[in-house]
Amino acid sequence: MSAIERWVERMRIAMVVGSLGLAVAGLAVHLRAADPASSEAARYHCPMHPEIRSAEPGVCPVCSMQLEPIPTRPSEPPVPIDGGIAALPQGHALVELTADRARQLGVETAPVERGVLSSAARYAGTVRAVEGRVDEVRVRAGAFVESLRVGRVGERVRRGQPLLTVFSPELARTEDELAALARVDPALAAEADVARRRLGARGSAPGTAAVRGRLTLRAPHDGVVTRLEARVGGFSGPEMVLVEITALDALDVVASVPAAALEPLRAGAHVEVFGSTLAATVVLVAPSVDPTTRRLDVRLRLEQVPEGLLPGMPAVVTATGPLGEGLRIPTDAVVDDGALRVVYVDRGFGTYEPRRVELGAADGVHVLVTGGLAEGERVVRRGTFLLDSESRLRGLGGADR
Repeated sequence: MSAIERWVERMRIAMVVGSLGLAVAGLAVHLRAADPASSEAARYHCPMHPEIRSAEPGVCPVCSMQLEPIPTRPSEPPVPIDGGIAALPQGHALVELTADRARQLGVETAPVERGVLSSAARYAGTVRAVEGRVDEVRVRAGAFVESLRVGRVGERVRRGQPLLTVFSPELARTEDELAALARVDPALAAEADVARRRLGARGSAPGTAAVRGRLTLRAPHDGVVTRLEARVGGFSGPEMVLVEITALDALDVVASVPAAALEPLRAGAHVEVFGSTLAATVVLVAPSVDPTTRRLDVRLRLEQVPEGLLPGMPAVVTATGPLGEGLRIPTDAVVDDGALRVVYVDRGFGTYEPRRVELGAADGVHVLVTGGLAEGERVVRRGTFLLDSESRLRGLGGADR
């Protein structure tokens, strides 16, 4: 055997002996962890396998992690609740973590404090004209459109501004008959003139008069053209809307909301339109709820109308209102499995106590606590679910304590 082969053989024997030594040391640690007398004197444990304990520093025989000092439990008992001592929820156990382990799990706590919760729900809406502030310009006798003074939807007009001129053959014949009657009997001339003016005013603004069957129709009030059906040369009857004028000095927003959201809307509503937040007041609530959606239409009057806001624009209605006052905690602090609501109370010295709680209203960020916690305690708000998993693993097979 050469010198190199002898050296390789000696190295192999040394590795086998070292492995045996580590195995024996690990077995000794494991046996000490299983020994009740040794467990009572243990001062170190594995953070991943708490059942592995030792009176001396070392490594875990399962995962080879360095053993860490066992944190000291708080000496005070659980906080009395409702006259009795708080019991751990069934299937849960206290969780003990070192400072490093708590940082690894991202554990953060928040105080149990007294405060007020308020709601802020958002609903889609649409800008609408105020009912009764939309006027339709029509003719009440068949007429041809001769000229238009407005050219497009969205054009702003002033009260009395000419909109279009029409010619009505029916009015022209009636005027001719009245003129002939006035010539036959001069005493009827004044009455014929009044009748002519009344005929001319049909379907137009006050003061509009017909001249040989021609009418100039004018805007009934200040506003914007929201509909334009008139076409030069086209024939129109009483059933056709030639021009629609909508007043813009006041506008509404109509939103479909759940019936339960009415009170917050009445308490204080705000409307957002293209980045602008405007105050609004509820002026009308639909008298019935849609049986399919369980929602109803609510009409809100804008307290001010910004420049450029037009009917038909989308809007967002925000309802704000108080939900209640009392002890509150972050919603992230609660583990809710449907049957049990648990939070983890920081008891100090790296010990976290699972505590069953009773909850009230929530606003999405905080939730009111009606039982199970005292003001000033601290609850885990981050790393909660990892703590819950650890607590349930340790509490397997346990009962209420």
